[in-house]
Amino acid sequence: MRTNGIALSVIWLIGCAGEPSDTGDTDTAAADTDEPDTDVEEMVTAIDVGECEGSPEEMDADGGLSATAAGSTVTVAFGDVDANCCPSPSAVIERGVQTLSVALSTSDGSEGECDCWCIQDFTVPVENVAAGTWTVYGSVDGSEFGEAAVVVE
Repeated sequence: MRTNGIALSVIWLIGCAGEPSDTGDTDTAAADTDEPDTDVEEMVTAIDVGECEGSPEEMDADGGLSATAAGSTVTVAFGDVDANCCPSPSAVIERGVQTLSVALSTSDGSEGECDCWCIQDFTVPVENVAAGTWTVYGSVDGSEFGEAAVVVE
């Protein structure tokens, strides 16, 4: 797992919880640093779900992870995912130094799910990505799914 200033600041704040120090400093916020904020998480629910292509038993899923860029938006495509026929997807995006980690969850455990499974494609938009070459890592329901590179101009 990556370590960064945010995690260290959180540990510092937890370790210093309680009464303000004798130095008269009552501010419990982390000190400003010159380091960029690199591990930022965000939730995405505007996920495009493809049609069911058949049951997992009937198909030889050969999809994978791919990424394309249009302007500052990177579109991450998860191809041939074994998922519930009535998915309720969401994704958590973690932005690192020239990396994007997209953790796709195909189900929220709601009662609206169907009693069937099929192969589907999921497309996750990641907006406001800075120019440069990015490595995109994908996972589906907690399992690694793939890696792709994309150039944002």
